[in-house]
Amino acid sequence: MTVLHSIYNVADVPLKTVHFLQAGFDRNGERLLAVDQRGNVYVFDLIRNKFELVHRTGTSCTAVAFNLRNPSEFLIGMPDFTVKCFDAGKFKKK
Repeated sequence: MTVLHSIYNVADVPLKTVHFLQAGFDRNGERLLAVDQRGNVYVFDLIRNKFELVHRTGTSCTAVAFNLRNPSEFLIGMPDFTVKCFDAGKFKKK
């Protein structure tokens, strides 16, 4: 299965297709965490049929996962062999 999203200009013509490289579900299967090749981190709420850009890493990632103890946190494996933890609640726009 291929998951991708396209960036469109004003005339609805695709400018560039950006592929999702890593994805992972939360423990309930209600949310999907996905990172594209540009390092943009999205959370898809499958119950509410909504998605949100929650972080920009600036580089592609090697792995993603939700934190099992705190459902708003997610872990990202970086190309330099580090793992970073982020809280999606802190990045939400008010």
